[in-house]
Amino acid sequence: MRSRCSQPLGNWQLHVAMANRYWREDRLELAAAAMQNALALGIPAGDLYDFQHTIEAEQFTRQESLLRRVEEYLWIEANPIRWQGYYARLAETTLTAFQTVTDALQVRWGKPVLVTFFGQEELIAFMHARYGYYAARLPWHKVCLPPSAVYPVSNLRHAARHEIAHAAVHQLGGEEVPRWLDEGVAVTMEGGVSDGERRRFRKARRRQSFSLNQLSGLFESYETELDSALAACAYAAAGDFVGSLLQRYGTGSLRALLRNLRAGQGMERAFRESFGVSLQQAEKEWQAGWERAEDR
Repeated sequence: MRSRCSQPLGNWQLHVAMANRYWREDRLELAAAAMQNALALGIPAGDLYDFQHTIEAEQFTRQESLLRRVEEYLWIEANPIRWQGYYARLAETTLTAFQTVTDALQVRWGKPVLVTFFGQEELIAFMHARYGYYAARLPWHKVCLPPSAVYPVSNLRHAARHEIAHAAVHQLGGEEVPRWLDEGVAVTMEGGVSDGERRRFRKARRRQSFSLNQLSGLFESYETELDSALAACAYAAAGDFVGSLLQRYGTGSLRALLRNLRAGQGMERAFRESFGVSLQQAEKEWQAGWERAEDR
């Protein structure tokens, strides 16, 4: 039986839009069919090919995997044969990471988190991220992790907490959370900024400044190469700033900020109401702290 997208119906933009709709619904077979229709009509080079590869990687993994409910709001998607004796460790470590993030941010989940484990690294060769990626889907919050984020188990702990934290931020703050805040919370939840990242960031600050707006641009730019010094500095800066807010004001203020953003308040108003100071003042004090440290 052919899917409703099996025959080209118009221009390629229509089919890409349908692919995106089905992908957000996690209906991967229909998303792949729509994307094939777009390819048949000819799409321009660019990020759309990454979207195509994302759909293909998720669809392939769905076909060879089992969906398993680990907890009321946590599912995993993996191939038990592929992971063999490590499969139980996947579920156990992911559950611990989920509970850690849930407790730390006091998340009341509106829909489950699904953690998908890709069985082959080459499936996501196109990926541009710290560990894996998070994507909001209608039926659940979806986290995808490649094998490189799974071994050793210490790496899985960091990766799972980082990506599940993105799901928590989305659950609490909705669509309007700036990228620096999203990544800063994730770095904090994974365990904070490492000593190595802190050293690289301190060294990089001697050559250029890192404002919060610049950080959001760096995270979204394909020119920021994965595992590069620049990427490490961006994650370190975002994690350090959010970590400083948590240390000074506590988790309750961070939760208030996310709630205010979800309620539709702009960042400046939401930040001031949550922390009692302006975002500009908080950033200025944070930057001054690094400058004092460098002068010692």
